[in-house]
Amino acid sequence: MQVLTADPARYHRPVSRLPVPGIIRDLYRNPADGRTLLVAVISLAAAGLDPRAFHPGLVSVQAAVRARPEAEQILLIAAVVGAVMLLVGGVLGDVDGRRRLHLGALGVLVVAGVSGLLFSDGPVFLLGRLVGAAMASLILPFALAGIAVTYRGVARATAIGVGYAVYGGASAVAPVLLTLFGPSGPRWPAFAASIVVSTAAFAIARRGWRDLPSPSRPQGRRVIATGMWAAGIIVTCMVLLGSANGSNDPLRIAFLLLGLGTLGLAAVVERGAKDREALQVERRPVAMALFVGFIIAFAQAMPLLQMPLYFQLLSGYGPILAGIAITPFVIALVITGPVTGILLRRLSPRPLITFGVGVVGAGNLLLAIVLAPSASYLSFIAPFALIGSGFVIATTVRTAIIFASVPRGLPATAAALNEASVALGTRAGLVVGTLVISTLALSTYADALAGQPQGTVDVAVASFQELLTAIGTPGYGALVEGAAGADRLAYAAAYTDAVRTMLLATGIVTVGSAIVTWFLVRSQQPLTTVWEHRDERVEATA
Repeated sequence: MQVLTADPARYHRPVSRLPVPGIIRDLYRNPADGRTLLVAVISLAAAGLDPRAFHPGLVSVQAAVRARPEAEQILLIAAVVGAVMLLVGGVLGDVDGRRRLHLGALGVLVVAGVSGLLFSDGPVFLLGRLVGAAMASLILPFALAGIAVTYRGVARATAIGVGYAVYGGASAVAPVLLTLFGPSGPRWPAFAASIVVSTAAFAIARRGWRDLPSPSRPQGRRVIATGMWAAGIIVTCMVLLGSANGSNDPLRIAFLLLGLGTLGLAAVVERGAKDREALQVERRPVAMALFVGFIIAFAQAMPLLQMPLYFQLLSGYGPILAGIAITPFVIALVITGPVTGILLRRLSPRPLITFGVGVVGAGNLLLAIVLAPSASYLSFIAPFALIGSGFVIATTVRTAIIFASVPRGLPATAAALNEASVALGTRAGLVVGTLVISTLALSTYADALAGQPQGTVDVAVASFQELLTAIGTPGYGALVEGAAGADRLAYAAAYTDAVRTMLLATGIVTVGSAIVTWFLVRSQQPLTTVWEHRDERVEATA
């Protein structure tokens, strides 16, 4: 007879905990480093959740641009100011990275959120949104710089990836919260979420955030000159687009003069800097990366905004189904990311980044070719996939080049450089695409009515403009139902022609930019130095 014992090991198999991935353990190996990462991540979430009530991606803002074309110039100027504020944040983070600046930006962000909750319109609301956007632009480089100086090697790449993922997710959630009850509904969920997260970030940062290292005064002068130089580059990039008013557009000329003037002033400021070998940014590859970021952001933002509207107007899709229709783009993003990492180990950056930019342009051109009111949805899958995959390839390489070309002593500047041109290109694509397509569609429709009395033409064009303005709003369905069958066909033809023209122009410019990129990139630009900046390589050699 077997004797029972009290030893539980004889009756129960030992239970072991699931192993924590090594890369995650590295992030929290040092408790102080883990606290810094936590503060940075929550701060990035607060920056991403700031309600951008005047973001050109919102349906209400697009409707305002179609109804009042002069709003386009205001939005483009605001986009340039936002990109410049990112660079200002980068300079402040590297020249004077004191803890109180980060805390102050978070505190002002809380106040800006409260003002948006109390005032839904008027000058106070407008001022609060401008201040909120400025503070979010300051917080982003500060938070990423905190991560960059805390970690080294692969752990730093992982931590920055986590930060960007949180910021991207929060930025995607913000417009959803802002339009949760419809384009004209209450906005309090967006402001409430912003206040809660910003307050939490401020409270945690009071204990877990540290001063960022700052360079000496002569080196600080060089950092300021670098920020001014980058601002001049991205403002000059706007000359490629200007606005929808043609080559003689005053805004285009203003961008050119401002960009060239800023570049000249940067040269004057840098002339007085000493120790030219310290904190030296490799200007040529960074300038190329800024140019590429602007181009690919514009080339992917424009079709991704316009095609859901196209599906609503011509295919009768609802807003949700129209958003789902661009899923091939998202799938291409997910699949191409790991593939690009593999390719970076085998190919030099010149052919890879040129290929990425060219593929984005080819996607726009193919989309223009297949575009037709009777086109099957299957014909749009390949263009969406091309745009998504090309965007990931070009973005990955340009990000690698930026961080390989900026010394570790300038983490905030590197983060600002990486974000500024993409943010500006995206907003420019949304604004310019919206107005140009609307203008071309109305012009084409008016030309089709040639020969009829002018009064009849004016009434018909006004009805079409009202329909274009209402796309994505609750009143759109009623306007479509009230339009005659012949009018719907004319609307579809005019809108298709306008979108096709814009896609062709975007594709041609992007493919041409790919050729320019080939000559801008050095044939021997190393990418093995990503996350191993110049001063680290010097330390390793020593």
